[in-house]
Amino acid sequence: MSPGHLPLDVDYRRLARDREQGAGTVPLERLGRLCEQLISTDQQIVVALDFSMRRHRPSVAGEVSVDVLLTCQRCMEPVSLHLTAVIDTLIVESEDALASLDPEEDGVVCEEKRISIAEIIEDDLMIDLPISPRHDTCAEADIENFRPPNGQDENEDAPDVHRPFAALGAMKAELQEKN
Repeated sequence: MSPGHLPLDVDYRRLARDREQGAGTVPLERLGRLCEQLISTDQQIVVALDFSMRRHRPSVAGEVSVDVLLTCQRCMEPVSLHLTAVIDTLIVESEDALASLDPEEDGVVCEEKRISIAEIIEDDLMIDLPISPRHDTCAEADIENFRPPNGQDENEDAPDVHRPFAALGAMKAELQEKN
């Protein structure tokens, strides 16, 4: 594979057999599920992949990264984040083959001769998305909101809590001391 824009789909069996490497970019708009979470989809994903055979199956390893624009969940303004994902995936031909992989192995099902580069990388990038994206300053504001006012102890003015089993615990400890 040549540098620059990577092909939309590749013959993964041939690439794995020939131990091909490829680097280039993929349009972010090709990753539909990821794009649903973003404000803008005109970025390019930087991709570097190595295809090989592992355990008699085609595999792909590498790294992908992209800068994305999300909505800050604190101030509702755009926030830019850098996503990076490490790819280490076996490509299998059926759901049954996927189920036979070791628990620590990742796999993707492809019943065709060709697989989409987007299909290989999308799940790993989605995992890197924060659940609640926020600016660093907004995250610090959240922490400040939960600190007690200056000079006040955290346990000061705490309401008394009724603990119904505290007496039972004391009785149990007393019985154990006697035995």
